[in-house]
Order: sequence, then C-alpha cells, then structure tokens
Amino acid sequence: MIYKTIKKIKLAKLKTYEMKLCFWLNIYNFLSVFTVIYKKEVLSNYYEWYRFLKNSCFDIGGFEVSLYEIENCILTNSLASHNIYGEIPVFKEDDCRKQLVLENVDKLTYYAIALPTKSSPGLRIYFPNNLNQLIRLNAIEFLSKNITLDFDKNIFNISEYVTWIDQYFFYNLNEYQE
Repeated sequence: MIYKTIKKIKLAKLKTYEMKLCFWLNIYNFLSVFTVIYKKEVLSNYYEWYRFLKNSCFDIGGFEVSLYEIENCILTNSLASHNIYGEIPVFKEDDCRKQLVLENVDKLTYYAIALPTKSSPGLRIYFPNNLNQLIRLNAIEFLSKNITLDFDKNIFNISEYVTWIDQYFFYNLNEYQE
C-alpha cells in the first residue's frame, strides 16, 4: 500500500527548493503519524521517541531513510550543531543520501515538523505557493500555546520544548522580529 507508493516516487522531479521542502515535511509528518497508529506505539519519553524515529525506516524514491534521518539529516541538518540526543546527525561523505539534504533551511522550518504529540507543532499539509506563510502560522500557533503570561502573578512560563528549540536553533532571535 503506502510503502509501495513512496518507493516509486521520482525525487528528481522535485525541481525547486520549495517543492523539496514541502515533500520532505509532508512525508515526514504523514509517516510519523501513520507509523505510530499502525504500530500502535505509545511513546512517553525522549528515549522512546529516539528509538521509534531511528527504527522507523522507509524506502522513499529508492533511498532507505529513517524518520530520524529525515528530520535530523535532510530537514534540519544545517540548522543545529547537535540534536536533542546530543548527536551531530549527518550523512557520511560517501553516502548517496547526502544529495537529499536541504541546505540553507530557514530556522522556522522546525515548527513545520509535527510528531503526533501534544507538545509538537501542529500538523499541516504544505504546498510550495504558501509554504513560508504556513510555517510562520505554525510557529505563531505553537509558541502561543507554549508560552504563557500571567500578569496578575507576574509569571512568564516557557515550555521545555520551546526552550530546547531556542537553545539549538535560535541563536539570534532579533532576526525574526519586525
């Protein structure tokens, strides 16, 4: 079914950067949700997610990749010095999958990566013509749910997930202020 279809995808037909980014975001988001449901996985901590992402492998257009590699090598490889697991995920120089890596990915792209969890950014389907607007909308929605202000108590709360994203991706938040 789905596995046979994604194996036949002609990745070379994805001509523009936007088409490639949309493809990898959509396939990652779909496969992560599909696989959790199909395997009836209940994942409650980082180690379980790490194992799940590493062990969920697919043949996509003739390239064997795991969900972990899609997220950490293809989609966000150029964004972070290391990931949440303390690794520096990269394809080796002689790995043919290195051609799949997206270069110069905007830092806000991380908000388009959706896992089937409450703390994850929202799930959307991305299209090249409105890609940047949808990613920014996802970032705004996600941050508005994960940053809370209580003016009566003078409390400002930031979720652990947002703190992690900031630590690894946003070295200069001023570049996103208008």
